[in-house]
Amino acid sequence: MKIRHHLFRHVESVMNTEPHLVGGRSNRTPPSEKGKIQGARLGEFIAKQKIIPKLVVSSPAVRTLYTAMSSLEASDLHEHDIYILDNLQEMSQGDWVGQNRADIYVPSVLEQLNMDFKAPGGESMNEVGERMLRATDEIEAMIIEADLSSEVVDVFVYTHGFAIKCLLARQFGWSHQQTYKTEIPNASRTVLEREGDFWQLTHLAQNTQ
Repeated sequence: MKIRHHLFRHVESVMNTEPHLVGGRSNRTPPSEKGKIQGARLGEFIAKQKIIPKLVVSSPAVRTLYTAMSSLEASDLHEHDIYILDNLQEMSQGDWVGQNRADIYVPSVLEQLNMDFKAPGGESMNEVGERMLRATDEIEAMIIEADLSSEVVDVFVYTHGFAIKCLLARQFGWSHQQTYKTEIPNASRTVLEREGDFWQLTHLAQNTQ
C-alpha cells in the first residue's frame, strides 16, 4: 500500500501578519482576511486536481481546521470527516512565543542553532520531525482500522510549515540550514509518498493560489 500524504500548510493567520513576533504553535490565532481568500482558492485547486481523499486529518490549531473546512467546502468535499491528530501541531517555541524576534535571536543564540536546539520549554527540530513521523504512523493505522487500504491511498493532511520541513528533514537527512531556508508558503501543497520504509517527495511547496 502506498500512502500519498498531501501536506497542506494552513492559510495565512493573524500571527503570520506579525513576523516580528515569535509565533510557534499559537493554536488560537485565526485566519487573516487574506487567509480566508486563500482557503477558497485552495479548494478550487483541490477540485481541479480531481483527487478524492480516503482520509482527512488536521492539527488542532484554529488556522489548520479553518483551512481544512474552507478548502473542503470549496472543493465540494465537505462530506468528509476531519480527524484531529495532535502530532501534526506546529513546533512549540515554549517561553519565546509572542516575544520580539529581535530580542530573542541575538548573536549568542544564533550561534547555537542546530537540529537539536530548542527554546526554553519548547521543542527541537529533530523532536518535531520524530513527532510528525509518528503522525504518519497514526495515519497508516487509521487507514488499516477503517479498512481503507488500496494500492494508493490519498490522505489530506492539514498542518504547519515548520512541521512539514522537520518531517522532510527527518526522512531525507536535510541539514539545519536546508531545513531552515526551505520555504513552505501558506496554503501550499507538499506531497510525500510512503510505501513501507520507502519515502518519496513528489511535490515541494506547490503553489495552489
